[in-house]
Amino acid sequence: MFFGRKDELEEMAQAFGTERFESILIYGRRRVGKTELVNQATADLDIPVIRYECKRTTVYQNLVQMSRTVLSAFGEPLKDYVFSDYEEMFDYLFEKSMHEKFVFVIDEFSFLLPSDQSVDSALAVAIDKWKNSSRMKLVVSGSYVQILKEMISAHEHLFGRFTHIISLTPMDYLTCSQFYPEYSDEDKVMMYAAFGGMPYFNSLIDPSVTAQENIINLIVKKDSILEHEINEVILNETGKIAEMNLIINLISKGVTKYSDLVGRLSKDRIKPDYYLSKLIEMDILEKKTPINDRKNRKKTFYVLKDNLMKFYYRYIDENMNMRNVMSARMFYDMKVRNDFEKALIPSVFERITQEYLILANRRGLVDPVFYDIGTYFFDDVANRRNVQLDVVTEDEKGFTSYECKYTNAPVGKRVVEQEEQATIGLGMNIYRLGFVSRNGFSEDVDGKRYRLITLSDMYHSFLP
Repeated sequence: MFFGRKDELEEMAQAFGTERFESILIYGRRRVGKTELVNQATADLDIPVIRYECKRTTVYQNLVQMSRTVLSAFGEPLKDYVFSDYEEMFDYLFEKSMHEKFVFVIDEFSFLLPSDQSVDSALAVAIDKWKNSSRMKLVVSGSYVQILKEMISAHEHLFGRFTHIISLTPMDYLTCSQFYPEYSDEDKVMMYAAFGGMPYFNSLIDPSVTAQENIINLIVKKDSILEHEINEVILNETGKIAEMNLIINLISKGVTKYSDLVGRLSKDRIKPDYYLSKLIEMDILEKKTPINDRKNRKKTFYVLKDNLMKFYYRYIDENMNMRNVMSARMFYDMKVRNDFEKALIPSVFERITQEYLILANRRGLVDPVFYDIGTYFFDDVANRRNVQLDVVTEDEKGFTSYECKYTNAPVGKRVVEQEEQATIGLGMNIYRLGFVSRNGFSEDVDGKRYRLITLSDMYHSFLP
């Protein structure tokens, strides 16, 4: 199953369609769908496609295996021949590409770095030497995001050598819903709240069973496939499972400010800077500042961006002993269900609202078009409290606040008026209010005065 990635596929198709040299760098965390994107992009090409996936072995052993792949692709009889170095191999490929158009894919290129800088140096030299006469389409991909970003930074060999750079991120809620199209809109929200936007995680979902059964079987159950996946992701990226687990656990419990994290981690003698930056790089964590005070570092906070991580650390990580002596369903009913439905899903609903607004904005369905979206902070001095509005957009006229209500009943006039008093009545710089409701609105709510959005609108107002 393959869904979404329309923009990326169009960019790659355009690159493959030219008669000149093109180089595409694709990076993103494990399981985000890099290899499948390349497979889809090359599936119907009428030119040869040569693929090599780098292994977790030495640079030389990769050269040995890559040599066999390349020579075999061109029908060379030298089965045991190994290029003397990567420079010779790249020169061979580029010379061939003067007469024949083909795609050469190097997957997990970051495995070759940074142990031996001769590889990226050799590639840079070859590109400079042959780019004006070559017809090759070079595709380089990898999961170690920071290494690949550094590889193309201004002081490195491959800076400016890629004609296309694609940062592949998790899918939005709407694209994910195509993995389980027959589910109700509420069940689609539940799936996104538990599994997030990683294509691989969503591909494991069995639409023939209930949403809850999928969560129990794939996440909650002891030794489930996704429990192992979570630990594997952290181990592969950092090798620091204990430290990462502790930081993710704290943030999942609401310890989100940097100063609070430093205080909580001081007893364990852990400085959080490295781990926070690593988690952001891995697209698991997001650093946020208020939309109305972007430069105020004191109001910076961290949130878990990865929904699967959020679910796992909220319910399972600290309750493993309990989970291990119960049936998975019993544990779900006793420890997960109530908080998941009343707290976590409504929280994720706010994130879905942000994603929906961005999709609508890009399609020209928001008037006026907004140019920023985020969280709004307000110091209510009179009542000695801090007010946080979680979904706020900024446009040429000012700020619009969207209040999200994930309730069983339609939102009525009384609720709307209370929210209006709590925002505009307090003197916040909000010029318009919007309301987002799971179950719609009562007839007495003025659709002209407020922007009204329903859960049904989010899933059915436009195609992904």
